[in-house]
Amino acid sequence: MAHSYASLADFEISGLPAKAYSSVLKGTVQKILERASAFADTFLVDRYALPLQCRCGCQCGFDPSLVDVVCAVAAYRVLVLRGFDPTNGSDVVVRQGYDDAIAVLKRVANGQQSFKVCQSTPESMQPDVASNVPRGYGTFAGFGADDIPVVGGMGGGFGT
Repeated sequence: MAHSYASLADFEISGLPAKAYSSVLKGTVQKILERASAFADTFLVDRYALPLQCRCGCQCGFDPSLVDVVCAVAAYRVLVLRGFDPTNGSDVVVRQGYDDAIAVLKRVANGQQSFKVCQSTPESMQPDVASNVPRGYGTFAGFGADDIPVVGGMGGGFGT
């Protein structure tokens, strides 16, 4: 299942009231929220390790600003699906919210603004190194551990 930074409940608070999209199936709205989140990721990818995690690692949610941005993008897309009316003042307000959301995403991408998020931990890019040959001093080339050269006043070299 694709990820979404906003739930249907978030959408009803920060996107559109249920009455405004009653002709659109809730499953369709959920898919639009997922696509709006993926769209937001295209702006976030250069600043954050994706996928983002909720703020405290549990199910508390994402930065409310990010949720609002995703809801604004999704609200416009739902209106376009339902039928956008440029003469309807409410539809124009939703379009302005979409434009504002894109502006926020551009500022984040350019480093002029940020979201409070927990980034995922990317997989290590370090190679795995393994060996079954012991390292360090030990028995090698005919010398035992007691044959280690000592530097200083206590010894004079190998085997002394």
